[in-house]
Amino acid sequence: MQIIDITLINQPDSIASYNTDGSANDVTAATINGDLYAFISDYSSGLDIVDISLPSDPLLIGSINMAGGFVNTCCIDANNEVAYIGYGTGIVHVFDISALPNEPNILSTINLGGGGSVNGLYVSGSYLYIAGGEAGLEIVNILNPSNPQVLSVFNTTGNASDVAVNTNYAYVADSFNGMLILNVTDPSA
Repeated sequence: MQIIDITLINQPDSIASYNTDGSANDVTAATINGDLYAFISDYSSGLDIVDISLPSDPLLIGSINMAGGFVNTCCIDANNEVAYIGYGTGIVHVFDISALPNEPNILSTINLGGGGSVNGLYVSGSYLYIAGGEAGLEIVNILNPSNPQVLSVFNTTGNASDVAVNTNYAYVADSFNGMLILNVTDPSA
């Protein structure tokens, strides 16, 4: 992971790096309990949690490495202090991260219907949107993260590799099928 100062947009400056044990392929940052953390999806080495409150001195505070395969992506719901960790085997592990820097606690597991790989995650309100590779887009009610409920699955033509949501629309990167724009006003349909 590289930490780059972009104060001068035309002159980005690398100020620090953190070497993971695996193959870092995704990173997201969130403030939990007043400290800024980077959550690094480190493929076969799990998820690294790095304190970046002092950007010039990143500090590993812990890792999550559970059965379920390779960590492809992670999404943090900072408001509710919950981490959603997506695996290449179609599993999403849900963790309570409210006690950081102490160890996170697992709340639940979501199994992607129809197989596929969890390639992208996005939280909007009380819904988790999962870009599930060959399985398409899955929408899960996460009002209670300890008991997530799958609401719907939209089987895309391509391979859903990422998702972003804005208001009533989900934007799905769908490999050779391009980008799909789906109306998610009613997430159950």
